[in-house]
Amino acid sequence: MNIYRCTRQRPYTIGTPGFTNPKHRDGYYQEADSHEEALSLMQAQFPDEKVFSVQLWTSDKNASTDVYYMEDGILYLTATGEVASIK
Repeated sequence: MNIYRCTRQRPYTIGTPGFTNPKHRDGYYQEADSHEEALSLMQAQFPDEKVFSVQLWTSDKNASTDVYYMEDGILYLTATGEVASIK
């Protein structure tokens, strides 16, 4: 089981750093087996919201982590905007 840092886009308005950059958002730390499970936990907590980001949390500040978000039930990689393939 891993820890994932999940964020919500909704509380941030257009033009604020948190609207487009998950680093500027408050994080919710979810213990889960996968990115998809972490997103499911967020959707259960905030059923009226559609856009979340999730990244594997690590104590290594130099480690690169992929950031994902889910919109309308589709998981995307934020760097490319493409549908993510997570096993």
